[in-house]
Amino acid sequence: MTDCRILWPKSSAQAIWQWSAVAGKLGATFPLPRPFLLCIRGVKPGDAEDHEPVHEPRYDDAFVFSAPGEEPVLFAAASHAYQRDSKASPPGPDGRGAVGSIRPGRYMLKDTRNGAEVVFRITQPDGFEQLPAWRDYDHDGKLSPAEMQRSEEARTGAQVGDDGAWASAVLLHGGLDEPNHPDGSAPDHKYSIACFTAPLKYRKLMSEKAKPYDGKIDVVLELATKVVEIVASLPSWDSIAPNAGDVA
Repeated sequence: MTDCRILWPKSSAQAIWQWSAVAGKLGATFPLPRPFLLCIRGVKPGDAEDHEPVHEPRYDDAFVFSAPGEEPVLFAAASHAYQRDSKASPPGPDGRGAVGSIRPGRYMLKDTRNGAEVVFRITQPDGFEQLPAWRDYDHDGKLSPAEMQRSEEARTGAQVGDDGAWASAVLLHGGLDEPNHPDGSAPDHKYSIACFTAPLKYRKLMSEKAKPYDGKIDVVLELATKVVEIVASLPSWDSIAPNAGDVA
């Protein structure tokens, strides 16, 4: 377990400074050329400790969304799959579909403008749709270090390339809390076998803020342990606070 209490700013000014600094450490440039989404896997907002990467139907990751010139918005979402197996996933050694979750890295969201559900497609920054993935080969709902290594070292089999296992057609859509359509019909996207999921309120916010940028949002997915290391390497907020107006 990693102590994650250092991640949670205690004021708006601290949040603006801290999340901007973290984004910069992860490759963002300022002023932001378009909205930026930081996905912190393994800890939800306010948690004191992180948890191991899982495949469960819950919002247990922290997302930080920053629109150019605006205060970052922190919310709970999921950067991982929900299901433990699926016929739509490539089979593992036991013949059951080995569900995957996208590995940490830099990606891009593109609003599909599909209407009320507000769905984004996730690609690599250049638009390539094959994304490196870790697969849950034993279907226990956890991504063990051994499964991560096996996924990265795979060179043969379905949905395997030069960098190991990959997933495609990955989206950011609603989760199990997603409301039905006004006519009572269920949403098209609800479960996940690699897709990110987030509450509709925040998907609408991201869609609105991305409109001036052709619906695109830069994304960095990172493990909580790494983000804790980055925040710990920054100057303390107490030393920054007297000049926070200059920093922000």
